[in-house]
Amino acid sequence: MHILCLSDLHLRSEAVVDAIDRKKLSPFLSGIAARVAEVSPGAVVVTGDTVCPAQVRLLSALLRSVIPGDLPIVVTLGNHEFLGRTFEDTLEKLKAQTVADKNIFYLDLCGSVILDGVNFVGGTLFFDGSMRIRDNQRIDQWDGWQDWRIIDVESRYMEFNTYYVDMIRTSMKPGMPTALCTHHVPHVGLNGHEPGHYSFYTGMQDLVHDLPFDPLYNNYLICGHTHRRVIGEVVPGFMGVNVGRRFDFLISRLKGSSEVDIVHFVPDERKPGGEYQTTTGSIKNISLPERIITLDTGGGIHLDDISYIGGSIFSEMMEDS
Repeated sequence: MHILCLSDLHLRSEAVVDAIDRKKLSPFLSGIAARVAEVSPGAVVVTGDTVCPAQVRLLSALLRSVIPGDLPIVVTLGNHEFLGRTFEDTLEKLKAQTVADKNIFYLDLCGSVILDGVNFVGGTLFFDGSMRIRDNQRIDQWDGWQDWRIIDVESRYMEFNTYYVDMIRTSMKPGMPTALCTHHVPHVGLNGHEPGHYSFYTGMQDLVHDLPFDPLYNNYLICGHTHRRVIGEVVPGFMGVNVGRRFDFLISRLKGSSEVDIVHFVPDERKPGGEYQTTTGSIKNISLPERIITLDTGGGIHLDDISYIGGSIFSEMMEDS
């Protein structure tokens, strides 16, 4: 069974509305649609941080704008879909999406689905503090942390995590391969970052070995969240995939990199809306705190305005993978 994995798309609201209401795909979404057609997978797995919280109600329609209706989609939410809401409110809004398309399976609600003999289990997962860098590290001690916008997360994050761990454990089935699909990482080997303050919020040190996987089958770990691509048997006995994002690959290959083409949204200064433009140049700097990418041609492009990055440098990424 071929599985196409997507994660951390962080789509702009305008791109979502254009895709659904105007049937106009951004270059980034067009690229996803083309990739689906090229790979012809048996299923697509989407592991969260796809849309903003207000657009959870549009999630099924958005996914079907790029993925054919006869292709099953396995979905988890990410932490960004919960921002500004309570945990319960987000899941309640998600329930309407289960009615909209019976071939899209939201693991945050159903826990699991069997497709072509593979048991897909999972959900957002959240974190349990097991990857804290020191024993007295509190949940709110990092300036770059955005999850504080999830209502009551400081006092309830263990409750959120327990909800998913319990649901995942009861959804495991012997006698078949399992694909564990989560937004947060289920094992430290899929983190992709050096230990630091951020580690606390990335997931769990080792959920994998607490679950009853059937060792007679090939089992899979699919996640996202950290924006660092990790592919391979980083957890012995499991094929692991952290989908990652291209920004971090660019940072790692920044010095002396070749030219890249960046498709980004440019607002219209005189009226609502705007258009997507392509800017070409060599990467000069990427500031994650400011979320700005600077090219040698001058000027800065906000990371949230970027819908696609291409160039010969990414052929290296494919070879590495």
